[in-house]
Amino acid sequence: MTIKSFMKSSALAIMASQALGSPIPARNGMASMMMMPTLDLADLSVGLAYHQVNVDTGSSDLWLPRKQVDEYHDAVYTNISGGFEITYYGGLKVEGDYVQGPVTVGGLTANMTYAICETDSIGFLGLGFPGLERNAWKGNNAPNDTFVFALKNQGHINRAAFSMYAVDGIDSGVLLLGAIDHSKYTGTLKTLPIIYSETIRNSSKPIDYFIQLDSLCVGNECVYDEPTMALVDSGSGITLIPPGPFEKFVNLFGTNLTNDERGYMKGSCDEIRSHENETFTYRFGDYTMEVPLSAFIYGDYVEGSTTCFVTVQEANNGIFSIGNQFLLYTYVYFDQEAYELKIAPASFTSNNETDIEVVPAFTGLVDPTTQTLSYPSASATAAAATIPTAIMTGTGCA
Repeated sequence: MTIKSFMKSSALAIMASQALGSPIPARNGMASMMMMPTLDLADLSVGLAYHQVNVDTGSSDLWLPRKQVDEYHDAVYTNISGGFEITYYGGLKVEGDYVQGPVTVGGLTANMTYAICETDSIGFLGLGFPGLERNAWKGNNAPNDTFVFALKNQGHINRAAFSMYAVDGIDSGVLLLGAIDHSKYTGTLKTLPIIYSETIRNSSKPIDYFIQLDSLCVGNECVYDEPTMALVDSGSGITLIPPGPFEKFVNLFGTNLTNDERGYMKGSCDEIRSHENETFTYRFGDYTMEVPLSAFIYGDYVEGSTTCFVTVQEANNGIFSIGNQFLLYTYVYFDQEAYELKIAPASFTSNNETDIEVVPAFTGLVDPTTQTLSYPSASATAAAATIPTAIMTGTGCA
């Protein structure tokens, strides 16, 4: 995948392929990025070499593994006081120390605070709201700027906004910082307000990318058909469905799906593959998005294989989470100042074309606390109150 960053008056630069640890050429607006079925990997530099990080809209902190940073001996940073720790949904926990220094993504450099951690996991670039940054979440008086707001506050982009084009079947997608590429989707963009719920987060405003999901159907069978909140999480390689709807989903396969060690559901290949031509249909009000069920199925597709995997899991916190499978077929624009997402079916034509709109500074007035949704049942509300500190499956990251 490619990252493109658009300043107030920036031009595209020439993309250059690189190997991990190689120097980042001087250029404005582009860096190498690749797509995987369960992760979005971006290139990020804290010195002369670049490091791959998981692009995660379900968290807001930037951290890198210490051994990777030390390996290249190129990082430019200053140690600062305070320890860092974060636990992701799925069990991945990392701890480390805060540092401060330049961070470059897509040719744009922000001076910011991030963490260097003792872990074998790949690093994370959190693109969530400032309210999910660890110091802010813990109630500290001096929260750190997130990467998106650091770019905005330092004058590199007009608005704390970005868009993602992570299309299945195309070698590289695009993450645009501060811009929308109208060539990367079909039809028109549908605006979806980011939903606020004090029950889910004890916060005075939204701090997650929750949107209203009105129904979820597989083929002609709806496993859920009333308004609820769903998290759009690029860091998740698994789609999470609450217990009741999840049972309906499993029953559609006519087989007993069980968990494997990665968190996937597994079962008979013959039975699972017989549903490949069906679709997941997400309904957002009067707008629907379709994703082929084949996007959720992995395994040995050779005839006679016995076990296949479905990247859908029961959400023990009662919260729908829309992961990478949705993003592989959807163009999504995230706006942290207007408190909205815009979505449309992704275009599968040549990704060499561009129709870039640099997003202007936000001058409107939005009261995000009015963008609410009442849970349909008391049990769902109780389950929602147990939502983890960061929402991410951890699959493939540890």
